[in-house]
Amino acid sequence: MPTRLAIRIQESLDAFTPSERTLASYILENQHLVVGLSAAELAREAGTSKSTTVRFFRSLGYESFDAVRLQARDELNRLQPGAELTTNIAITRSGTPEAFLADEMTAIARTHEGLNSETAKKMVERLAVAERIWIGAFGEDAPLAPLAYSQLASVRSNVNLLSDGVTAIFPKLASMGPRDVLFAITLGDRNSETRFAMEQAKAAGSGLLVVTGLAMASPIGSDVVIRCHAHSSMPNGSITAAVSVIHLIARQLGLRLGDRSTARRAMIEGVKEGSRDRN
Repeated sequence: MPTRLAIRIQESLDAFTPSERTLASYILENQHLVVGLSAAELAREAGTSKSTTVRFFRSLGYESFDAVRLQARDELNRLQPGAELTTNIAITRSGTPEAFLADEMTAIARTHEGLNSETAKKMVERLAVAERIWIGAFGEDAPLAPLAYSQLASVRSNVNLLSDGVTAIFPKLASMGPRDVLFAITLGDRNSETRFAMEQAKAAGSGLLVVTGLAMASPIGSDVVIRCHAHSSMPNGSITAAVSVIHLIARQLGLRLGDRSTARRAMIEGVKEGSRDRN
């Protein structure tokens, strides 16, 4: 389950400065280290200043960093037996397949533990009632767009990719309307294409649903935001938790649509059968 520190951080993410979000991201990905570090050591590891670290914890309601460590130590002591040992083993095996698997499993677990069921329900509802869904993911996040498309298009119609690598996105952006939603996937720093697509969606009156990184600020004007753990030893970070969230949202959307989703799947299977018959 999420720690009290993690909950406080997640509730305050949008109010943090960029340097505070950097610190927040480091803490959320390395909560087990808080117990053994001083404020200065934590600041150095996270790439921020000690003064930023002190202000950060005071803004969260802690009198001092010692109060943070006492709380973290108390929660660590209440973990299931062997939990700390498992964490230490994963650390010592850094760079191995076992450590990679541990990182990916941790990212998925922490993402789903921190996912508010009402937030997920709200996103599913917006996807269910939208006239059209537009999926946008650019730069390093681009591979997630066709995945989201295949998942969502399998349970409902009128799902569209903003970027298919062939046609320009501008006619598609110009086609957005007030009953549409943009399903944007942006795990890391938002590039110009991502920002432009979001701005155009809001200008058109479309809804903005975002799957983003853990400590990223909510895009201005976003309607629903789900945050994923994307930290990894891999150069471009991890997409495993985001893939899991996309699967979850698509599954819940199918359940929400009920007979509509069933009919959609049946239609797709019918097209597949027709294709086989021709061959």
